[in-house]
Amino acid sequence: MSPEFAQSDSANRRRSFRFSAEFKVEMASLGSARRFAESMCDFSPTGVRLRSTQAVPTGTHFELTVPDVAKGFFLGGEVVWCRPEQDGAYKVGIRFSQLDAPIGDRVCTRIREIETYRRTIQDIRHQPVTPHEAAREWTARFGSHC
Repeated sequence: MSPEFAQSDSANRRRSFRFSAEFKVEMASLGSARRFAESMCDFSPTGVRLRSTQAVPTGTHFELTVPDVAKGFFLGGEVVWCRPEQDGAYKVGIRFSQLDAPIGDRVCTRIREIETYRRTIQDIRHQPVTPHEAAREWTARFGSHC
């Protein structure tokens, strides 16, 4: 089973391969005490698109982690756009900074493998499986090192 890939549009300028993923992301704003959890929409080695409950100013720098995928591993990033959605939420584009290609590729591969695993076991079980459940099972079966 292949993962679903995010569709690009004229506003999406990321040049890297990206794919849909629904993991929770924890973020901490650099230079302030602002911390919050958001939902990932798609991911690539160069950035991530999130669904946020609050607007985030362009240029804001963050450290973010995907706890179900790489606990204790932080990715630095900068908000490059933020758009309101009809339901009151926001879509936020973050470009990674200070991320070397091999590490970005490993994190990207891990997210893709877990998301593919989640969709596969969902089809087999004929019931929803959360990203957290899939990550826990995948890690137990295939390893925990990023």
